Amino acid sequence: MLMTVVLRQRFLSGLGLIFLIAFASYYVQFPGLVSSSGIEPAGRIFSQAFPKLHQDWFEGILDNNTSQLWITVDLFCEVACISGIFCSALAAFGIIHHGLLFLGMTMLYYFLVKLGGTFYSFQWDTLLLETGWITSICYAPWSRLLSFERTELNEIGNWPLRFLLFKLMFMSGIVKIQANCPTWNHLTALEYHFATQCLPGPLAWHAHQLHPLLLRMGVAMTFLIEIQGAFLLISWRHGLRQIGACLQIILQVLIIATGNYNFFNALTILLCLPCLEGAPSDIVEVDKKNGVGVGKKKKNFDLPICCAFLSWSFGTMFAVKKLEGSGQISISLTWTKAFCEKIIDHAIPLAIFIVFLTMIFSSRRIIGMKKGKLGAVIHVVICVASVGISSVPFMNLSPGLRMDSWSMLPTRLFVEPWHRIQPFHFSNGYGLFRQMTGVGDSSRNGDEVGWGGLPPSVVERPEIILEGRVASTNKVRELNFRWKPGDVSRRPKQCAPHQPRLDWQMWFAALGQYQNNPWLVHMIYKLLQNCGPVVNLLDEAILVEEGEQLENIRAVLYTFDFARANDWWERSPSREYLPSLSLDNPSLKTFLSSQGYKEEMCFDHRNKCSLLPNEKYYQFTCIFLAGLRDMF
Repeated sequence: MLMTVVLRQRFLSGLGLIFLIAFASYYVQFPGLVSSSGIEPAGRIFSQAFPKLHQDWFEGILDNNTSQLWITVDLFCEVACISGIFCSALAAFGIIHHGLLFLGMTMLYYFLVKLGGTFYSFQWDTLLLETGWITSICYAPWSRLLSFERTELNEIGNWPLRFLLFKLMFMSGIVKIQANCPTWNHLTALEYHFATQCLPGPLAWHAHQLHPLLLRMGVAMTFLIEIQGAFLLISWRHGLRQIGACLQIILQVLIIATGNYNFFNALTILLCLPCLEGAPSDIVEVDKKNGVGVGKKKKNFDLPICCAFLSWSFGTMFAVKKLEGSGQISISLTWTKAFCEKIIDHAIPLAIFIVFLTMIFSSRRIIGMKKGKLGAVIHVVICVASVGISSVPFMNLSPGLRMDSWSMLPTRLFVEPWHRIQPFHFSNGYGLFRQMTGVGDSSRNGDEVGWGGLPPSVVERPEIILEGRVASTNKVRELNFRWKPGDVSRRPKQCAPHQPRLDWQMWFAALGQYQNNPWLVHMIYKLLQNCGPVVNLLDEAILVEEGEQLENIRAVLYTFDFARANDWWERSPSREYLPSLSLDNPSLKTFLSSQGYKEEMCFDHRNKCSLLPNEKYYQFTCIFLAGLRDMF
């Protein structure tokens, strides 16, 4: 029981720390991203995100940036962010671990995500919200601030979080096969991934140079851990859950070592902690008469069972053979999209049934306690409902699950509640890296054959480079970003667990057209205005400190790849992404107006607090918020 208490306290403190990172990362980027002076002002989408709140409390806010409560959208976001930092710090340092505290943090982050628009539409944001909701109502204690009572130290409170981790990993693995992406089907995805991921880490260049056989074995092990290994996380055996959690932790540590995925990997590792919890009876023999352990260890066959299961899975999922003539070893994926859907149709209903059955079995002992019986019953009902609602997104994985009314009957009971609470991101579907980007045309290499008899892997990472003409010198130069690739001689940096949202979104913009990314045009407009909060998002000390003015800016699309010698990158121009724009260009303002962007005065949030009205009553609050902002 002591180990269970320690793991739960570590989980709650860890989740508080992740919330703290998320709020702090939001806070430092808020002025340039979503403030009234930013790239995508939150006030622009406030009425659509919260129509009832806008109507009752913030009527007219989009017109004059004030409301009948003297609250601006900027102030609303900033106060919510500061409150989130304070609450998450209480949880991170173990001062308070109450369910109401986690509920408040999740609600605050939900408001910020909804108002973040394009820059906060990632799966890790919804994963953090789903984890926060489940933790607050199923896992965190409600009777005391720090300690757990006996009724709260039960097995059933872990299952919603275990099921969430199972859903995350299984869906992330299975959608890669369902997408029919050639790189996943041929197990060559890692030959592109390290160079084409959004923000490569410092070790990504070295990982990219590994032997193709090692990289393809890495893809195979990723499939094995994410798909078959996910079922270990919801096993009724404590030892199997431990092994499954260790496999997931190893995978996440390797991802952390080579990429910058903010707090996502740390959150996934944190979700493994509930899988490590187990009853003492799983470890030692228990005297049935008095219910205490007698110290004699039971025979444990979990490791041999797990090894046999994973070996059998590897043999059925992959084909390994030696090519004649070259002596190379070829490994290929044998599963197809149709076969995956058959696996889904049979395995998912069985997994959900086992989880429900295990929870019901555990609830018998919990409800049988004399103390806190009513509270235990309510807790069991909430946990069972949470798992049921969390299982609804599985129905989108296969047509068979949507049509079969019997195998998914427990899940179908929760479809209507899921629809009602879905806007709050209580239960989400996941599917990371469905398609590998940056795949070049290998046919230009003629009849050249790569490793394992497959065409050679050609990396062509699209990347947008901004070129601006400086007014004082009349020279054109590149505008540098803090984290994304640009200068070929600059080594990739480590920025996680912080996520530079602008640099991330530039990666997505390079995959499409500027018409589909109006925020990029608005960002250029702000840079031409020399708007301080937006300029601060770039690595341009000259523009910030010396106040250099840009006459015009254009965007050019380049293709990048990791270099083999000398520099870290090699690049070549592809096409013009966006023609040269200047402030006197009438089409620029016409385009922004058609996209709903209004001309806003640009305030420098570094030097003064512009988020509040100028009434004297608010001057102290203004100075206080500006001081907190400067601390970051």
